[in-house]
Amino acid sequence: MIQVLLDATSWALLATGSFLVIVGSLGLVRMPDFYTRLHPAGVTDTLGIDLILMGLML
Repeated sequence: MIQVLLDATSWALLATGSFLVIVGSLGLVRMPDFYTRLHPAGVTDTLGIDLILMGLML
């Protein structure tokens, strides 16, 4: 039972982190200016990578 809960939590963290990384990369394409491109990539990629690493640790 606990293994199923750990697997579900791990998959949820991996999926959420992957989604945030994809959204951050889309922000790089859609923003018009260099400095406005840095903001979505920096914010979402940092949180996305953290969530992916936490999902891999489980």
